[in-house]
Amino acid sequence: MGNEVAAAVVHGYFTKTTRLPNKASIFKAELHAISLALSLSFSVVKRRILLFFFGLHMSSLEAIRGFKLEIDIAQNIVKDYTNLANSGKTIILCWIPSHVYIRGNERVDTAAKSALSLPITNMKLPACELIPRVSKFCLDEWQDIWDCCEFNKLHSIYATVGTVKHSKNISCYDSVLLNRLRIGYSRLIHSYLLYGVDPPICQSCGIPLTVKHILVECANLTDIREKYFTVWRSSYYDSVVAHYILIGTSHCGALAK
Repeated sequence: MGNEVAAAVVHGYFTKTTRLPNKASIFKAELHAISLALSLSFSVVKRRILLFFFGLHMSSLEAIRGFKLEIDIAQNIVKDYTNLANSGKTIILCWIPSHVYIRGNERVDTAAKSALSLPITNMKLPACELIPRVSKFCLDEWQDIWDCCEFNKLHSIYATVGTVKHSKNISCYDSVLLNRLRIGYSRLIHSYLLYGVDPPICQSCGIPLTVKHILVECANLTDIREKYFTVWRSSYYDSVVAHYILIGTSHCGALAK
């Protein structure tokens, strides 16, 4: 819940919880829950113990199965598991996806949420726990800088940093054409800068000629747009999927060059 993290184990009427340091990963919390369950297993009389583990993913169990001993809590889990096995007990860990409305899962979730109000347990977190936080911090800083560049041509088509995904269905050449069209770059529009003349004007509309005006707005080009270009609304121009813009490379290539 936010940056607060806790782990809980429920057995019958007994509940054991731990409040982990803020910003600890879910992976760390799940490993700690397994460690709590194994420590509880030492006091259980039964020789065969089935531990149901509710989690978002199986990475914690895979870390134990893969003997990733560089993770300190994984080492402790392996040691406790070995000691329980040597004492004649059979421990079976069963992973079940969380938030599937199982009664035991709901009890554990309630216990873990109530543990968020407990004092934080003093424990060390590995450096790798900070990587997602550092990455998010850097991305937020980058976004703040980029938000100050709203007049940059690229800002209008990529307003959010770190979210650009190039389509695998089009070639690199088509991708270049598409980006040039989106930022409004073409020889037709910008050649006046080379020759030192006035910017081009749309003869039909009497307004400055731009790529967006040609592809979306100019009423005189409606028939051509309907034939080669499936985007007819200005609001679609910046967010439309590449496939719907580039119908044929030969038609948009002349404009983008």
